Amino acid sequence: MKCIVIDDDKLTRTALSKFIEQRPDLKLIGEFSDALSAIPAIKNDDIDLIFLDMVMPKMTGIELLNEFEELPQIIIISDYKEYAVDGFNYNVTDYLTKPITKDRFSSAIDKVLERSVFEQVKNETYHSIAVKQRSGYINISTDEILYVEGFGDYVNVHLQEGRKVTVLSTIKAMDEQLSDYSFMRIHRSYIANLKKVDRIVENNVFISTRSIPVSRTYRSALMKLFKERT
Repeated sequence: MKCIVIDDDKLTRTALSKFIEQRPDLKLIGEFSDALSAIPAIKNDDIDLIFLDMVMPKMTGIELLNEFEELPQIIIISDYKEYAVDGFNYNVTDYLTKPITKDRFSSAIDKVLERSVFEQVKNETYHSIAVKQRSGYINISTDEILYVEGFGDYVNVHLQEGRKVTVLSTIKAMDEQLSDYSFMRIHRSYIANLKKVDRIVENNVFISTRSIPVSRTYRSALMKLFKERT
C-alpha cells in the first residue's frame, strides 16, 4: 500500500516514516512539509493512503481535501482534537493526535486495511468475505469454503483442495458474516456450505471426504434447507 506523509513538523514526519518502514504492507512514497508540494504526488503516483496534518503554512489539510473530488484513504494527524470532526466530514479513515504512539499507529493501519478490503469486496462480481488474520485482512471467495470449524477466539476455514485458513473470529461472528450465502450453523463448532454437502447420514454431513457432526438442535432446519438449496 503506497502512502505519503504531509506534515510541517519534522519530528512527526520522522516518527511516521519509521513506523511505516516497519510495516511490510506499507510503502512510503514521499514526505512533504507542506500540502502544496504533495499535490503532484497525489495526482500522479497512485497513492493509497495519506497521513495529513491539518494545520500547515501555505495550505491547510482541509484546503487540500477540497482540492480533490476523489482521494485515497486519509489518516489525519494534528495536535488539536477538534479537527477530528472536520476530518470525518470528509470520510477520513482515522485520526491520530500528536505525539503518535506505535500502538495507536498500528490500530489506525488496521482500519485502513479493513476498509481497503471491504472496498475491494464491494467492487467484485463474485461473492467473497473479508477476514482477519494475524498478518492483516484477506479476501476469501465464499465458493471456495467447504466448512468452518470454531475454536473459541479463532476459526479454521476449510477450503477446496485441502487448504485451510486460520481466522481471528468466533464461530458466531463467522455465522453472521456468512448468513447471506449458502451457509448454515450445524453445530456449536461448525458451519457448513450447503452447496458443498454431498450427503447427510444420521447426525453427520459429508463434505468431500470429511464427516462433520450435526447437533440435534440444528438437524431439522438443516434437512429443510439442504433440500431447498440442492
